[in-house]
Amino acid sequence: MNIKNRPLRFLKMFKISIAFLIILAALLVVRVRRKFDSEKVDTQLAPVASQVAANKSQVIKSISLEGDTNGLPIIIFGSAGDLWFSTWADDDNLYTTWGDGRGFGDVLSDVGIARLEGNMPLITGKNVYFEKHPGLLSLKDNDKPSSLLFIDGRLYGHFFSPLARPRIGYNAYSDDYGKTWTRVGFYKQGEEKPRNFSPWTSEVNSKFRCLAFVNMGQNYEYNTDDYVYGYGLPQPGGWTGGIYLTRVKKDKILEYQAYEYFTGMQDTLPTWSKSQSEAKAVPGLSAKNQVSVAYHPGIDRFLLLTSQDLFDAPNPWGPWTYSDSWAKPAKPGWGGGYQPGIISKNMDSNSFWFTISGQHKKGAEVRYQLNLGKIVLQLSDRIK
Repeated sequence: MNIKNRPLRFLKMFKISIAFLIILAALLVVRVRRKFDSEKVDTQLAPVASQVAANKSQVIKSISLEGDTNGLPIIIFGSAGDLWFSTWADDDNLYTTWGDGRGFGDVLSDVGIARLEGNMPLITGKNVYFEKHPGLLSLKDNDKPSSLLFIDGRLYGHFFSPLARPRIGYNAYSDDYGKTWTRVGFYKQGEEKPRNFSPWTSEVNSKFRCLAFVNMGQNYEYNTDDYVYGYGLPQPGGWTGGIYLTRVKKDKILEYQAYEYFTGMQDTLPTWSKSQSEAKAVPGLSAKNQVSVAYHPGIDRFLLLTSQDLFDAPNPWGPWTYSDSWAKPAKPGWGGGYQPGIISKNMDSNSFWFTISGQHKKGAEVRYQLNLGKIVLQLSDRIK
């Protein structure tokens, strides 16, 4: 026996074994793929980073984007700002937020509220509130809006501070259609916490510092369970994780301890916890930036709009499915638009209006002001 050649023989046999295993693994992959193909499993998934990718919608086949006569974003009056998130009040007007701009006035403000009168797209705008500062504050002091909601004579708003990496998210309310506002649970860093303090802070790594309330028609008319729902993100942009869900009885929106947090599904029912630390991401949803959510009565679905995509679901907790992308590839004139807001008013049987803004200095084609667009839903035959 040649002892000197034994290591070489073992090495050769080892290489042959590894090669055999690689070939076997490749054959198994091919077999699995063929099995899925033969069973015609729907593998079309949302083209966004998500913890659990959404299946393709069986209700909305595709969507198309409409603007003015040239197909561009509709601009009908001068304005300046972004974050145009609206709600439909009982006086038939829309009330909208704006951030870092003038709204429809002349004074720069980090956050403001405006009233939109009329029907889409021929609306008029007027400022009703803005934080009176001689120009914008430093970023550490900035407030920014996440959403608005009108219920029974009261405007509710969710705001966060500061920009980019929020330290705190909090609620505020107005009982005079946006003219004056009261912050609830807000406190500056280093201050003593108020009795009803906001728990949505960076101190506890809260996923609800940017909260999008779900609008359900004029004066919340389509709501049937007396709950208000909100979708949370820990920051307004650059997020790569999931989206989180909370709910609260509609008469307790300002009571932070009354909120419940979505923790998953048991059989076909959602489960909830009083502790936000137990919150789980809603399956099928993801967004890089702030989102807007509303119920669409024409198709009996909840819609969630991001800066690129549209999702739909029969319930706030899902199951969420991917409708289509309105921004990929970008339609000429719409490139770089961000933070769109669904408009509850003037929804048609298969369409809805939305607001959008953009920044030229960052290469956006959409102007840094209130722009209007319309998304038309191509529906499946079973719900037409």
